[in-house]
Order: sequence, then C-alpha cells, then structure tokens
Amino acid sequence: MGTFISRNTDFPRKTAAFDVAAGTNTIVAAVAGKRIRVLAIILTADISGTVKFITESPTDISGTFSVSATGGFVLNENPSGWFETHADNKALQVVTATITSLDGLVIYQEVEA
Repeated sequence: MGTFISRNTDFPRKTAAFDVAAGTNTIVAAVAGKRIRVLAIILTADISGTVKFITESPTDISGTFSVSATGGFVLNENPSGWFETHADNKALQVVTATITSLDGLVIYQEVEA
C-alpha cells in the first residue's frame, strides 16, 4: 500500500525574506481575517544566541532555538505547518537574544482560522 501525504493546497504558498536586528521583529505582516502558518524556514545568525517565534500579541508559538556563531538552521517543508499565529490579524514575529543580525526566508500560508 502507498502512503497518502496531505499537501494543504487550499491556500497558496508565499515567501518572505527577512534581515532583522536584535530584539522583536515582524517577519510576516498581519493579514485581515487570516492566520500565518509557517511551512518552512531557513535562517542564519551572525553570533551565538537564541531565536523564537511569536504572535504579535506576544504569545510564544515555537520553542527557543539555540544558534551558534555564523550558524543557523532549516525547518524543511512541513505541509501541515510547523506552527502558526494563534489568532487572526496578528503578525508573525521573531525574537532574538544576543544575535545582532538574523537573515532568512520563510515559506508560509495565510489560512482561515
């Protein structure tokens, strides 16, 4: 028997590149009536520190990731999404600690609640 893999194609995939400084930064702007679902992400940091993703309110929507100097990480495509903003009309934000420059690309969907 084959394996059925659900690919959520009801909502188009979008991308957003980001280059942010230390602190709390918006990487995908809020969309009226939608939540932001993260399907994949790649990022690199200039120095060691931590990264976590939050909903604009702020509410944590991911755990805290440790990143080494000139390192980074990849969350490969997950058709069901790794995480999403917890409410409609809220931006996807990233919070960094000690990292002064964070660069990356996020693949996401704008989904109905």
